[in-house]
Amino acid sequence: MKIALIIILSLIGILLVIYSYFGGFSTIDIQISEQGGETLVYEEITGDYKQSAVVMDKIYKDLLEKEDIETYRVLASITTTQK
Repeated sequence: MKIALIIILSLIGILLVIYSYFGGFSTIDIQISEQGGETLVYEEITGDYKQSAVVMDKIYKDLLEKEDIETYRVLASITTTQK
């Protein structure tokens, strides 16, 4: 019985340490502020998703060349074309 109690108390202690480590006892600070700087870039396409890589490459090149905005290519743009 003592061993079971020691194991249970040890588990509770470990859980409290983990809870504390991840901020379980800290207060939540809620702020409302105006943010900005996000830009949504899109192009409408109709049809299969297999053409999305071409559209994403076009958007990437247009942003880089015309707007001088450096972005990152997503994994979907690294696809092979199948005929």
